[in-house]
Amino acid sequence: MSYERARGLRARHQMTSGFAIAVTRTVDVRADRLLASFTEAEIRRRWLPDATLERRPTKAANTARFDWSEPTSRLVVTVTPKGPGRTTVTLQHERLPDGESADRLKAEWRQRLDALKSMLEAGG
Repeated sequence: MSYERARGLRARHQMTSGFAIAVTRTVDVRADRLLASFTEAEIRRRWLPDATLERRPTKAANTARFDWSEPTSRLVVTVTPKGPGRTTVTLQHERLPDGESADRLKAEWRQRLDALKSMLEAGG
């Protein structure tokens, strides 16, 4: 993809199935608690109140997948333990319609993951 991007054949964030972005944060909480912040609607509403997500099946214990409604796209969340009480979350938002949506959502996800990190590290 970098070869194609360098030659102007693909736009920034463009993949074979549309556009995609990724945002990563390291949070001082256990992996199960961080993943539950995405999978449990009651917790998720506290830091992502307006999201309409439909959970999709996944076999990986450290991953959650969702269909996202606006724009219609896919969200993949992976948590990786980094030591006692410390976990990295990587959020991939895939199948986005265009580069403008990708840029906007990347900025929004940075803000939302910062809010999640603050909430969890404050004991929320």
